[in-house]
Amino acid sequence: MSRTICLEAVDVSMQANYTGSVCKLLGLKAAVPTTVERKFNGEAQVRYVERRLSGMTKPGLLSAVTLEGILVLGTRIQPVRDFILTYEPGSESQVLALAKKLCSRQDYVLVDANLKRRVSFLQGTYVPRVARTHSAFRAVKQYLLWQVYSVNEAWHALLLHPEEKLLVRQLRVKIRRLRSCLIFFKKLLPEKQVYTWQQTWRNEAESLALLRELDVALMTCDKMRLDATDAGGAVVSPVRLQEVLTDMRQQAAADFFKNHKLNDATLKTVRFYLWLQSSIGLIRKQQKAGTYAQARLAEWSENLQQLAVKYPDFRNMEDLHKIRIKVKRYRYVIQTLSVIGLNSKLLRKLKKLQDLLGFLHDDYINARWGAKVAGRYPKDKILLADLSSFASWNQGKTESILLVLPDLWTDFLQELTENRE
Repeated sequence: MSRTICLEAVDVSMQANYTGSVCKLLGLKAAVPTTVERKFNGEAQVRYVERRLSGMTKPGLLSAVTLEGILVLGTRIQPVRDFILTYEPGSESQVLALAKKLCSRQDYVLVDANLKRRVSFLQGTYVPRVARTHSAFRAVKQYLLWQVYSVNEAWHALLLHPEEKLLVRQLRVKIRRLRSCLIFFKKLLPEKQVYTWQQTWRNEAESLALLRELDVALMTCDKMRLDATDAGGAVVSPVRLQEVLTDMRQQAAADFFKNHKLNDATLKTVRFYLWLQSSIGLIRKQQKAGTYAQARLAEWSENLQQLAVKYPDFRNMEDLHKIRIKVKRYRYVIQTLSVIGLNSKLLRKLKKLQDLLGFLHDDYINARWGAKVAGRYPKDKILLADLSSFASWNQGKTESILLVLPDLWTDFLQELTENRE
């Protein structure tokens, strides 16, 4: 069965005569245009000109189409400049070569060729519709592919608005959610390649770690300043520390955005998409999504239960980080896969547990940054005073969390046991 891939040009210079530019680059010819108008959900509508391209000579590449027009979402209007390619399984290398050629000239993102679903993505209303009786094939396809588009678009948003710190966190979350779901479905996919891609996406998230850690340290300074204001000056306001961290964050951002380009992220996403589509095609369609999810979730739940035995010391931050990773992965999966259908009580406890583990991790990272800053400025007395207050503030928060964490962990594991039964 043939497959489809869609790349959307997002470069401003591609807005005029998009089809002509593509034909010139790829040596193709455009057929007579067809005008299409469609409406979605009342407030969204699209109007575009569709042109079929001829002259595709590489084997396995069946057809190419361009769309040029506009998409209206409420009060927002955005251009549509799509290159849609239909190809046969086994011709992924030819597809990738074509994608590289397109990306050699202009910026692209990978998007869903289905405009109705794409509108739902943009509106934030898309939900994969997978029932327990549906095939595992369908579950993998619907739960993973939309996340592929989401990660690539998140890269686009961050590189387009590098000053928006929230976008760093959002991209890391999207990558981690994709990684978690990929590992959850590993028994349906070529397992060795799953781990290779899981490491690739891990590296992708880690590339953002420096920016995120500095953002967390700066947010901690903001909280300390608020505490100092509320306390009427009884608490030190870390003004000098905030200045130093801001300079470090600006330098880290300059280095990061100098070395990261949209099309590098897009081509990585295209490679993953092509691999995923090929791997999904190998899944036995008779296996039920609910059967697979229930068995896999039971394994993950048992692993969480074992963590209490394996890592009993909550004051060991390295071990606590390992627990945090497992808990976070579990939460990403059960929140994303509606086919699991766990109860809201367990989700609330899981969220609270993850939040506290996240705060502890932030405090741990903040302590490391404090030591690093102190090593750079050993003679700056004002800064060292700020760092002392910074360390005390974080330590106080850590101690308050550690007082309640053991009971919260026990409560969560009990709820997990009851839910399994």
